[in-house]
Amino acid sequence: MPVTALKAVSSESHLRAAWADVSRGGKNKPSYRREGIDGDSLLSFGERLESNLARISSDLRNGSFRFQSLQPVFIPKPNGKERLICIPAVRDRIVQRALLNYLRPKSGWMANGISFGFVPDHSVEGALHLAQQLRRARPWVFKTDITAFFDHIDRDLLTQRLKARVKHPSIRPLLQAAFRCEIRVDNESQRTKFKKQGIREGRGVRQGMPLSPYFANLMLEPFDLACIRAGHQAVRYADDLAFFAASEQEARAMEDFCISQLKSLNLQIPMLADGSKTRIYAPNEPAEFLGLELTPTRSGDYEIRASAAQLERIKDRIHSFGSLQELELRKLDVTRFGNALEATVRAYEAAYEHCVNAKDVSAHANTCRRNAIAKVMSALGIDMQKLTANQRWFLGFERTSK
Repeated sequence: MPVTALKAVSSESHLRAAWADVSRGGKNKPSYRREGIDGDSLLSFGERLESNLARISSDLRNGSFRFQSLQPVFIPKPNGKERLICIPAVRDRIVQRALLNYLRPKSGWMANGISFGFVPDHSVEGALHLAQQLRRARPWVFKTDITAFFDHIDRDLLTQRLKARVKHPSIRPLLQAAFRCEIRVDNESQRTKFKKQGIREGRGVRQGMPLSPYFANLMLEPFDLACIRAGHQAVRYADDLAFFAASEQEARAMEDFCISQLKSLNLQIPMLADGSKTRIYAPNEPAEFLGLELTPTRSGDYEIRASAAQLERIKDRIHSFGSLQELELRKLDVTRFGNALEATVRAYEAAYEHCVNAKDVSAHANTCRRNAIAKVMSALGIDMQKLTANQRWFLGFERTSK
């Protein structure tokens, strides 16, 4: 008798592989990214690993497993606003990862030549290189994104997509339960705060769960296929969209196409207007996509470059490490601060290493790192002018970029 999907997912060997993925992904991340509503961290879960995995396996097989509410954490942003982080319990992350690992080789992960976000063997770099290639042939660009995409996903439509795409009825209830996970609400003040973030109970898919990217691609697969059928040259990364056209008229027609196709999914894009996220770029203009620019060169080509706006975002992100308030929120004490800051800088260097101004990005990030350290030292009452060369090296001021 063939093994059902649920039996395969719930096997301890499969769960152990999922744990390896979850624990590896949590390394060097601040603890607020690892603690769910039950207070269990990767460290504490791992100390009872075998018994925990056995319990999850048993609960899955007897039908008693239930996903827990998501732990909300608000992180201050440099612009004064707050970013909401939704944290699943460790056990829930393992189960979602196990489902993800099971579905990936069987679904083809919806790789279709247009979608690059959260697709194995696809990357931001790959999306940008395809965009660069398409713009060389079709230099007009229609750029937009889907308005509050994750928060506006229609769960009924997603359920229909799930039934049509996932041919394993034994795991569909688990998948539906995952995308119906809600954030824990402790009081009305917090509920009001969530509403201001655009979050409504019963609508949308909460970001931060391992399965959220899968649900996003599942929801937008019909849009991708409509692009292919229409012969449009496009690149999608999650909810960021770029279309490449031979003329301004053709680029403008992409707005109507997106509005029409996304309407059937109860989704929208911002209207084309000054200051809108929906824009049309002429062949001689740098086109922003995924935080970078496709910039025209004197030779008539297009190069991938980190924009001034992106450098400013990098500065804001790294400088946030200079705030003791934010470090406390992230639970980054002196034993974790240096590693987290260094990992952030290295991540930016890796993310932009394919840009023509990669060295400038690295130098900029490292300057911001030194500034963040200086802000922390100042907040602790340490006079930087009195430090010796050895002390400055120890604190990380003398390190150089790659």
